[in-house]
Formats: sequence, C-alpha cells, structure tokens
Amino acid sequence: MYEQVIPIVPQDITEVRTVVSFAINRVSVNLFENANIEVYLYDSNKNIIKVDFIELTNAEYADWGNDDKYITNLVCTKLGFVLPS
Repeated sequence: MYEQVIPIVPQDITEVRTVVSFAINRVSVNLFENANIEVYLYDSNKNIIKVDFIELTNAEYADWGNDDKYITNLVCTKLGFVLPS
C-alpha cells in the first residue's frame, strides 16, 4: 500500500510543557547602548523547551551597571517567571 496524504479540516494540537529553569546562554553588548540576551528554557528533565531572545532597552542597559543579578531579575520579569524564595 502506498502512503496517501488525505486533506482534513485543520486542527490544532496543543502540547503543554512546563518550564522549571532557565539559563542565560549569551549576552551580546553594544557598548554604552543596549544588549541582547539569549535565554534557554528547560523542563524538569533538563531538555531545552525553547530559546528566547530578550533585548534590553537603552534605559535597562544603563541600569545594569555591574550587577549580574539585575540581568537575572530582568529576564524573570520579561518572561513572567518568579524566582523561588
């Protein structure tokens, strides 16, 4: 029997995956201007679910200073995540 592709009415298939952690993989800096951050999102099996890119505005970049916790908190805020207490 040959494989026959049969058209149907389009149907969405939704898969729910839970993000449990993230890693800041790469930060590209335009000195004195802004920065772009590559963020990996992981599930509980440490599989990458998604890669997100976050662009810092000029103001966010200026607020960064030398505190890397600022970047972690900013990524959480922009992605809607909450750090555990």
